[in-house]
Amino acid sequence: MKMLSTVGAGCLVIESDQVLLVQPNYGPAKGQWMFPGGFINDNESPEDAALRELWEETGQVGKVIPPLCIRYRQAPTDIYWVFQVELTLNTPISVLTSELLDVRFWPVKEAIHSPLVRPMSRFFLESALAPPLSNVPLPRGHDDTHRVFFFEPSDFHHAQVHYQRNERLAQ
Repeated sequence: MKMLSTVGAGCLVIESDQVLLVQPNYGPAKGQWMFPGGFINDNESPEDAALRELWEETGQVGKVIPPLCIRYRQAPTDIYWVFQVELTLNTPISVLTSELLDVRFWPVKEAIHSPLVRPMSRFFLESALAPPLSNVPLPRGHDDTHRVFFFEPSDFHHAQVHYQRNERLAQ
């Protein structure tokens, strides 16, 4: 059976030197921590999907500041948008879905170095905090990631794009 392509979106939320992470309760990421996110529905923009997932998973409401990056994998094609999001409503964090074990804010420095946080989530977080964006190496074990396209944060609608190619796959 051939796998279908997937397109998803997630949110990088940083508040007071803390990053919002969720802990899935299924699949290969079960028990690990990652950004709130999920699949993009038909007729839904990537930004709307990211904000919907933020609400569905954490009860938080936000607005997209700029997009951070797009991660691209081949075979099957998998595209994942990561948006930087600012919370706009001060509500308690809660687990709103049976898909999650927990939701909480982590200190940024702890999240970057914790083996409990998914490697690509650490990569995206570190990339967002360490311009120039494309100088952070891809995490080990992600040989299936072909490219990560980073947006310059200056202008959401006319963003300049920089990309990082996985040189191991470029040959």
